[in-house]
Amino acid sequence: MAKKQTQKPETPEEAISLAKRYLDNAKQTLKSVEINERGLYQDAKYTSSACGIAYLGALAALNAYLLKKGIPKDQLPESVEGYNARIKEIRNSQLKKALYEYYTLSYDNLHILGYYRHGVGSKMIREGMDAVRHLIREVEAVL
Repeated sequence: MAKKQTQKPETPEEAISLAKRYLDNAKQTLKSVEINERGLYQDAKYTSSACGIAYLGALAALNAYLLKKGIPKDQLPESVEGYNARIKEIRNSQLKKALYEYYTLSYDNLHILGYYRHGVGSKMIREGMDAVRHLIREVEAVL
Protein backbone atom coordinates (compact mmCIF):
# COMPACT_ATOMS: atom_id res chain seq x y z
CA MET A 1 0.00 0.00 0.00
CA ALA A 2 1.35 3.43 -0.95
CA LYS A 3 2.14 5.94 1.75
CA LYS A 4 -0.55 8.61 2.01
CA GLN A 5 0.79 12.07 1.31
CA THR A 6 -0.45 15.00 3.35
CA GLN A 7 -1.79 17.78 1.20
CA LYS A 8 -0.04 21.11 1.50
CA PRO A 9 -2.23 24.17 1.91
CA GLU A 10 -3.03 26.11 -1.25
CA THR A 11 -3.14 29.61 0.28
CA PRO A 12 -1.35 31.50 3.04
CA GLU A 13 -4.65 31.73 4.93
CA GLU A 14 -5.13 27.95 4.82
CA ALA A 15 -1.55 27.44 6.00
CA ILE A 16 -1.85 29.84 8.96
CA SER A 17 -5.16 28.25 9.93
CA LEU A 18 -3.46 24.86 9.84
CA ALA A 19 -0.60 26.20 11.99
CA LYS A 20 -3.08 27.33 14.64
CA ARG A 21 -4.87 23.99 14.56
CA TYR A 22 -1.61 22.11 15.04
CA LEU A 23 -0.67 24.29 18.01
CA ASP A 24 -4.12 23.90 19.58
CA ASN A 25 -4.00 20.12 19.09
CA ALA A 26 -0.57 19.96 20.71
CA LYS A 27 -1.78 21.94 23.71
CA GLN A 28 -4.78 19.64 24.07
CA THR A 29 -2.53 16.59 23.99
CA LEU A 30 -0.38 18.02 26.79
CA LYS A 31 -3.38 18.76 29.01
CA SER A 32 -3.79 15.06 29.70
CA VAL A 33 -0.25 14.67 31.05
CA GLU A 34 0.61 15.37 34.68
CA ILE A 35 3.63 17.44 35.66
CA ASN A 36 5.51 16.33 38.76
CA GLU A 37 6.97 18.55 41.48
CA ARG A 38 10.24 18.80 39.54
CA GLY A 39 8.51 20.25 36.48
CA LEU A 40 8.67 17.09 34.37
CA TYR A 41 5.84 15.63 32.33
CA GLN A 42 5.05 12.09 33.47
CA ASP A 43 4.40 10.45 30.07
CA ALA A 44 6.98 10.88 27.31
CA LYS A 45 4.71 9.23 24.75
CA TYR A 46 2.27 12.13 24.92
CA THR A 47 4.89 14.85 25.21
CA SER A 48 6.69 13.47 22.16
CA SER A 49 3.46 13.43 20.20
CA ALA A 50 2.52 16.96 21.29
CA CYS A 51 5.97 18.29 20.40
CA GLY A 52 5.79 16.74 16.93
CA ILE A 53 2.36 18.23 16.34
CA ALA A 54 3.42 21.69 17.54
CA TYR A 55 6.52 21.61 15.32
CA LEU A 56 4.27 20.95 12.33
CA GLY A 57 2.54 24.19 13.31
CA ALA A 58 5.83 26.05 12.98
CA LEU A 59 6.34 24.59 9.51
CA ALA A 60 2.78 25.49 8.49
CA ALA A 61 3.33 29.08 9.65
CA LEU A 62 6.53 29.34 7.60
CA ASN A 63 4.70 27.82 4.64
CA ALA A 64 2.04 30.54 4.99
CA TYR A 65 4.74 33.19 4.74
CA LEU A 66 6.39 31.54 1.76
CA LEU A 67 3.09 31.07 -0.07
CA LYS A 68 2.34 34.77 0.51
CA LYS A 69 5.70 35.59 -1.06
CA GLY A 70 4.77 33.64 -4.18
CA ILE A 71 6.60 30.36 -3.59
CA PRO A 72 4.53 27.61 -5.28
CA LYS A 73 3.34 24.91 -2.87
CA ASP A 74 5.32 22.24 -4.74
CA GLN A 75 8.49 24.25 -4.07
CA LEU A 76 8.04 24.68 -0.33
CA PRO A 77 11.04 23.45 1.68
CA GLU A 78 11.16 19.87 2.91
CA SER A 79 14.08 20.12 5.33
CA VAL A 80 15.35 22.32 8.13
CA GLU A 81 18.12 23.48 5.78
CA GLY A 82 15.53 24.42 3.19
CA TYR A 83 13.52 26.49 5.66
CA ASN A 84 16.66 28.19 6.97
CA ALA A 85 17.73 29.04 3.42
CA ARG A 86 14.32 30.59 2.68
CA ILE A 87 14.43 32.59 5.91
CA LYS A 88 17.88 33.94 4.97
CA GLU A 89 16.35 35.34 1.76
CA ILE A 90 14.01 37.67 3.69
CA ARG A 91 14.98 41.30 3.16
CA ASN A 92 13.29 42.75 6.25
CA SER A 93 16.02 42.21 8.85
CA GLN A 94 13.69 42.40 11.87
CA LEU A 95 11.31 39.84 10.39
CA LYS A 96 14.21 37.63 9.29
CA LYS A 97 15.69 37.65 12.78
CA ALA A 98 12.34 36.94 14.46
CA LEU A 99 11.40 34.09 12.13
CA TYR A 100 14.87 32.55 12.38
CA GLU A 101 14.96 32.71 16.18
CA TYR A 102 11.43 31.37 16.68
CA TYR A 103 11.89 28.65 14.08
CA THR A 104 15.23 27.58 15.58
CA LEU A 105 13.76 27.47 19.08
CA SER A 106 10.78 25.40 17.91
CA TYR A 107 13.07 23.06 15.96
CA ASP A 108 15.47 22.52 18.86
CA ASN A 109 12.98 22.32 21.73
CA LEU A 110 10.09 20.59 20.02
CA HIS A 111 11.40 18.60 17.08
CA ILE A 112 14.77 17.46 18.41
CA LEU A 113 14.51 17.45 22.21
CA GLY A 114 10.78 16.88 22.62
CA TYR A 115 9.87 14.68 19.69
CA TYR A 116 13.01 12.69 18.86
CA ARG A 117 14.59 12.53 22.30
CA HIS A 118 11.30 12.24 24.22
CA GLY A 119 12.12 15.22 26.41
CA VAL A 120 9.76 15.80 29.32
CA GLY A 121 10.89 19.17 30.71
CA SER A 122 7.81 21.35 31.00
CA LYS A 123 9.77 24.61 30.69
CA MET A 124 11.57 23.42 27.58
CA ILE A 125 8.34 22.32 25.93
CA ARG A 126 6.49 25.48 26.96
CA GLU A 127 9.31 27.58 25.51
CA GLY A 128 9.03 25.68 22.22
CA MET A 129 5.25 26.08 22.14
CA ASP A 130 5.62 29.81 22.83
CA ALA A 131 8.07 30.04 19.93
CA VAL A 132 5.48 28.51 17.60
CA ARG A 133 2.84 30.93 18.88
CA HIS A 134 5.17 33.89 18.27
CA LEU A 135 6.09 32.54 14.85
CA ILE A 136 2.41 32.37 13.90
CA ARG A 137 1.88 35.96 15.12
CA GLU A 138 4.88 37.26 13.17
CA VAL A 139 3.63 35.64 9.97
CA GLU A 140 0.04 36.75 10.51
CA ALA A 141 1.26 40.35 10.84
CA VAL A 142 2.61 40.26 7.25
CA LEU A 143 -0.21 38.32 5.59
